[in-house]
Amino acid sequence: MVYPRAVKLLRRLQTFVCAGGGDLEIARPTFQLDLANIRTGWLRFQEGQAPERLIDPALDKVAPTPGEGFKRGFVVMAFSPKFFGGAVEMASASIHVSNAIRDVYAVFEEQARRTENRGKVPVIAWQPARTP
Repeated sequence: MVYPRAVKLLRRLQTFVCAGGGDLEIARPTFQLDLANIRTGWLRFQEGQAPERLIDPALDKVAPTPGEGFKRGFVVMAFSPKFFGGAVEMASASIHVSNAIRDVYAVFEEQARRTENRGKVPVIAWQPARTP
């Protein structure tokens, strides 16, 4: 099942992976996303520093704000031998990415209830931005 709003938001994003000490842009990656183990929390990304985070105790229980500069975000494992070289952690505090992942997660929750989908991991096909 495709959720149009999520696909529309994901199309607008550029995708980068860390490679050899720098960022490498990758075009239209397809990957598995471990949404069954997604975590939410407070994230802070600062130039030249490792990301900081305070993970919520549960998806429905928000941790207290750790301080200035932290934003709500998520952390989830993604897997693609072709695009990521295996398993990688995907984390973002971007409201646009978080909204798209929230929409994808809603579809995942609905689909996971079906017997034929139990134990399956969703596959995400990231599409490039389309110009009108």
